[in-house]
Amino acid sequence: MSDKGDRRTSISSNLDDPPNSRLFIIGSKMLSEQDFRDAFESFGHIEEIWMVKDKQTGDNKGVTYIKYSRTLEAAEALEAMNGKCIGNLTRSIRVMIAASRDQGSKREWNEEERILRLFVIVPKNMTDSELHDYFKTFGTIDYATIMRDKGTRESKGFAYVKYFRFSHAAAAFEKCDRKYKAVFAEPRKPYLKNEEKFQVNFNSINKSTSLPIPDINNPTGCTKLIAIVSPQLNQDQLWKLFDIIPGLDYCHLTLEGHPTPNRGVASVVYNSAQSASYAKEKLHGFEYPPGNRIIVKTDLEAVQNFESTCAEQKQTDIIQITETIAHASSLIQGAALSSGGATTTARGGSAPSCPPVATGLESKYFGSRKKGTTSTPKDN
Repeated sequence: MSDKGDRRTSISSNLDDPPNSRLFIIGSKMLSEQDFRDAFESFGHIEEIWMVKDKQTGDNKGVTYIKYSRTLEAAEALEAMNGKCIGNLTRSIRVMIAASRDQGSKREWNEEERILRLFVIVPKNMTDSELHDYFKTFGTIDYATIMRDKGTRESKGFAYVKYFRFSHAAAAFEKCDRKYKAVFAEPRKPYLKNEEKFQVNFNSINKSTSLPIPDINNPTGCTKLIAIVSPQLNQDQLWKLFDIIPGLDYCHLTLEGHPTPNRGVASVVYNSAQSASYAKEKLHGFEYPPGNRIIVKTDLEAVQNFESTCAEQKQTDIIQITETIAHASSLIQGAALSSGGATTTARGGSAPSCPPVATGLESKYFGSRKKGTTSTPKDN
């Protein structure tokens, strides 16, 4: 155990070297380190697999980091494994590039540019077409633009090259001529009006700040929530936010709106209905980033499935009860008829035989008895 800790400490300073070489993976808590190694080692040399665990129980939290020795290896692993199932499980995994230590939890609305766009140094006599022709050898290019002075239109000596795929950008980053001094560019920030407000740091949120769960009644039994959030939030931030409530089992964020996302929709699953209810109570209406209200609601589809299951079970129970009553009634009635239709008393008289039992329950489920039903004969 100490070796594992020493190992992580020894490479902690190299987590971002080379850039974008570390994967952030969300998957089932049942997956083991060997499951991840078997699935991901074919893409390149793995320097570390770190599975985030509960500090108190030691249980997996469903979050894993995989560090590769090269950016291109991480890119190919991400593109091949995102959305796939591993370890003989049917639940798919979500694979992303982990945030760098300098970046922290802060993400931009156009975060994908961080792994698709390169900043390069170019000769001042180079043309846009020459730039495009050179860098297209590494993959399909979205655009290749040399930055120029607005007045003189002279080259400033640098350019931006954006690819459609992370693996193509990674190949250009690793293999292009060193004279270009290629680096991954920071995302552009033209639309972030609330950037100065977006300063809440979720790095400090961990299991030690988890809220104790009170006794909350959840009659639906639903453990799945839907959260509507700001498009500025990313998967990592959202996970840390909902992980404040103990019992988080799954959290997946999808951005909606094109070309600029206008909202995020998250599917959040807890391991108990009580945790889900508490998360809804505490996080619904919470503003993050400031001025952006989070809407948390119960997944209606999950509730409907639960109610349908309960209704089916109730109907099954009713049918079993009625069948049992009918069977018991027929047995008693048959026994009464086989006794000769009457029971002689000690004085030589006769007493009517017992009528069928549970007539109240029987009429409730079957209605009143029909005419012609066998009655108890009287003594002549």
